[in-house]
Amino acid sequence: MDIKFIFRQYIKTAVHHFFLPAVYRIYCKKPVRKGSVIFADGHHETIPYSMVQMYDYLQSRGYHIQSFFSDFGKASYMSGLKSMIRFMKAYAEAECVFLCDYYLPAGSCRKRKETQVVQLWHACGALKKFGYDAEEDISSFYKGNSMKNCTLVTVSSKICEPIYARAFGIPKQRVKALGVSRTDRYFSEDYKAVCREKFYKECPGAKGKKIILWAPTFRGNARMPKLQGAKAIDMLERTMEDCFVVRKLHPHMEGKCGHSNCSMGTEEVMAAADILITDYSSIIFDFMIYDKPIVLFAPDAGDYTADRGFYTAYDQIPFFHADNEAVLAGTVRRALKGERASSRETYDCFYKKYMEQCDGRATERIVQEVFKDGRK
Repeated sequence: MDIKFIFRQYIKTAVHHFFLPAVYRIYCKKPVRKGSVIFADGHHETIPYSMVQMYDYLQSRGYHIQSFFSDFGKASYMSGLKSMIRFMKAYAEAECVFLCDYYLPAGSCRKRKETQVVQLWHACGALKKFGYDAEEDISSFYKGNSMKNCTLVTVSSKICEPIYARAFGIPKQRVKALGVSRTDRYFSEDYKAVCREKFYKECPGAKGKKIILWAPTFRGNARMPKLQGAKAIDMLERTMEDCFVVRKLHPHMEGKCGHSNCSMGTEEVMAAADILITDYSSIIFDFMIYDKPIVLFAPDAGDYTADRGFYTAYDQIPFFHADNEAVLAGTVRRALKGERASSRETYDCFYKKYMEQCDGRATERIVQEVFKDGRK
């Protein structure tokens, strides 16, 4: 048992239940500022990709935006605490707060009724268990619910609504299938062209080759991440000389489990990739919009199912499955040659089931839901 980890959870709980609420109460005596919007995240030092589309949309319409981005996992204790205090001051007067991940300060107090908290989340669909359904996501030692103040959680389809409500521990009526804001970009031909140009400028050696994007899921926790499959990808790269392998690791894995070989965001690389290799990552739902082949490479599927679990039967997902490194290269070859892993009807049915509201207009629907007319 990691005593230091447990101690940190209790400290987080104390800050959550006592200190931050006190700060909030001091500053919420002033009226809410109409048109005041906050974007906040505790896992990135700059705006996360999942927020960019919404941020640009609201900025272009004249909303007063404040940003609070800090990687609490890297920041010192005092630096992180100062960031939280600054957020609480602004939170006390904000009309709306946008999040895309767990963010403890937002759920630390009894917020004002006039303030809305919108959880954009950073994943589509519902694949592996998360939130209060997964000990790795929210430790049982942590007491509290950082999602309790969310007035709206946006998801990619109706089937996801009850799943997210249970995983976040909030009423079902707060979760709505309005689509996922960031996916709007994937429908823009201009955006895709810019991403491809950017990719080949950074990776000129990829020209004339098939682009394989390897994006493994995040395992473990921010302090002790785990990576599976790296040796198999090394072998694949040596075997398939006519292909260029792009390795994109989760930010919390970077440097601890290996290194990515491309500085572009995974979402941007997707526009240039010919095929995706992943295991349990929700990136599969994003990549389906491009209608390109996906290979699920998961040698530890049995153990992962037993330890964490899924919301949908993993072996029934209509993509290519490679159970071990011996069959990985052959599976990738078949996919790149145009062979299908399932019928068109089965694939389309799976897409509609989990991604029905991702159609390029999600951001507009979310803004209309939150601000009613979409304008100040």
